[in-house]
Amino acid sequence: MKTRNHLKILIVVLVMPLIGGAGAVLAMPKMTNTAAVSAGFIWHTATVDSNGDHGTHASIAFHPTSGIPWISYYDEENQDLMVAHRVSSGGNCGPNQEWYCETVDSAGDVGRYSSIDVAPLSIWKVGVAYYDTSSQALKFAEYICALGSCSWSVVTIEAGGGTSISYGLYPSLKYDSNGNPNIAYYINDPSVSDALRFAYRVSSAGNCGQDSAAGKWRCYTVDSGEGVGQFASMELTYAATLLIPYVAYYDKSKGDLKLAKYVGGSGGTGCTHVSWSCQMIDGASTDVGQQVSFELTNGQYFAYYDATNAKLKFAYRVWAGEGNCGGGDFRCVSIESAAPLSNARSISLAVDSTDHPLIAYRHTQAGNSHLRVAQPIEAVGSSSGNCGPLNPGSIASWQCLSIETESSALEDIATDVSVAFDPQDMPMVAYSRNGLTISGDDHDLKIAYRRIGIFLPIVLK
Repeated sequence: MKTRNHLKILIVVLVMPLIGGAGAVLAMPKMTNTAAVSAGFIWHTATVDSNGDHGTHASIAFHPTSGIPWISYYDEENQDLMVAHRVSSGGNCGPNQEWYCETVDSAGDVGRYSSIDVAPLSIWKVGVAYYDTSSQALKFAEYICALGSCSWSVVTIEAGGGTSISYGLYPSLKYDSNGNPNIAYYINDPSVSDALRFAYRVSSAGNCGQDSAAGKWRCYTVDSGEGVGQFASMELTYAATLLIPYVAYYDKSKGDLKLAKYVGGSGGTGCTHVSWSCQMIDGASTDVGQQVSFELTNGQYFAYYDATNAKLKFAYRVWAGEGNCGGGDFRCVSIESAAPLSNARSISLAVDSTDHPLIAYRHTQAGNSHLRVAQPIEAVGSSSGNCGPLNPGSIASWQCLSIETESSALEDIATDVSVAFDPQDMPMVAYSRNGLTISGDDHDLKIAYRRIGIFLPIVLK
């Protein structure tokens, strides 16, 4: 009688940590829920702040060298601006107390529509632009560490002061290469005209702001009209030494996605301000361009909502005349159905160092809300996709993946979404989860993050 050896194969998954600057291993978020696997990448989710009704209006940015994530968000319960960042010790929130959560501004109802950025300098400098509901104001908070001391400062840049004008809705903050903050934002002025505005800090001769420590601010209107400037999303670039801001925004009066570019002098066209040029990127539908998120790397990329067709869309610059939108300079494509909310940012775009876009967004299916991500198939190493436009062989060219899905009718996932890549090209999504209770909303601040999974077969006899 022969004896057979039965071979059993056990698949072991290794999750690779991130290596930070100078070879240091970054503090890893605790591996909580394995949410989804895609082409060798494993997504995980974790809760950063669940201490009360926190987590809406989230925005995320990474320190460009250390890779430490910073998240600004709104405390609905106390109506405060909060900021969380990952720490190696001394934390007070998140898995294993790996995060430090703090209240930055509590003067009135403050913190909605926050936008966070980290300055590309050796010293610690983190800024947050946000809306002050109580004063109808654009505010700016800045965290600076110098000579062993760290502190937050808060200034008001423009305020309605009890008038019908609301300044600072949908702000977008970016630091330039010298560590100076620039902010694009929307003002709602029912008495005259809504507008896309632009503010930047100066050392003297400002016309707005209350920043006595670091100088004044300059504020002016870029474009104006009913509903012009909503969902502003800004990027900065340079031509020689000239700083060139680009701002993508929604023109509600026309239902268009538009792009404003600073050209200097008086050579601008299509904008209210003569130093800026504005063009329509997508206006094919009767209402397109809400929730726009813009990235400027080696190309120009837009993720946004087509409200007429309830679709997530993506646009990118192509060679002149080869596009189907933006005067033939851009290509606009539909990815899949989406369900953003009008009072939040629930579509967010980031682009890695190899120019591969990733879109995080709110999606609904069969009545359930999802946090979902979409990437071109070449970005995830796949030969076929399940969403996006069709290739010549009738293969979808994007892969869409659900990261977290609501588990009951009393939940709502991803009412606010913000995504960014760390210095090692690993993405992290900050988003809100609403667990409805008898007493009302109960939001949590959550993160989803991707790691490389290496599948190793082990043969057992």
